[in-house]
Amino acid sequence: MKVKVYQINPELDRHETLFQGYDSVMKDAGEVDPTIYKTVFDGRLDAQNLEDVFAILNFTHPVGYNGHSLSVSDVVEVDGEGCFFCDSIGFRQLEDFHTLLEEGERIIYFCYLDTEEHLRPIHDAITAMRD
Repeated sequence: MKVKVYQINPELDRHETLFQGYDSVMKDAGEVDPTIYKTVFDGRLDAQNLEDVFAILNFTHPVGYNGHSLSVSDVVEVDGEGCFFCDSIGFRQLEDFHTLLEEGERIIYFCYLDTEEHLRPIHDAITAMRD
């Protein structure tokens, strides 16, 4: 099975959704925001379904896997089937995650230095600056 695994980049997680279930993410952030995810694996696994993928990525990490064990809030993209949010129990299909991910790659972000000298990404999409 060909899969991609996406995990939240904590530096971009302004709503603190890392390791949160779907309902909590929706309550706190309003969406599963693909712009805060990074790809940690893109390859083939000896799996028949998402439960197999979960087991494989919790007990062994294949060559090229650069993330933590598959956990709640991670997203698995199954080639030809779509994207699935790893929830507290099972998976939820995300209808537009991949489309939004592709669009998010074209969004330009600006950073500014606040009074505490921390960089903060500004997540407002500037549509006038898109390709």
